[in-house]
Amino acid sequence: MLKGLSLSLRGIPSQEKLVENLLGNFEFELQVPYLLYRNAVQEVNGIWFYNSRECEDVANLFTRFLLEVSTSHL
Repeated sequence: MLKGLSLSLRGIPSQEKLVENLLGNFEFELQVPYLLYRNAVQEVNGIWFYNSRECEDVANLFTRFLLEVSTSHL
């Protein structure tokens, strides 16, 4: 049983680290080259990707992860 899973982001040039819980009320939307997401406290954030393909790959990973979590009866 998963007790916690998080996404860790670090920006450039800032080295500030952002950690988001993926097991809470996590939602996302793909708008290439941005991946927009709403976290557990309903903040909307965006991740910008230089490479559009990488943006789509991460969105696919989120889709697979959220589907797996929703069907695993956590």
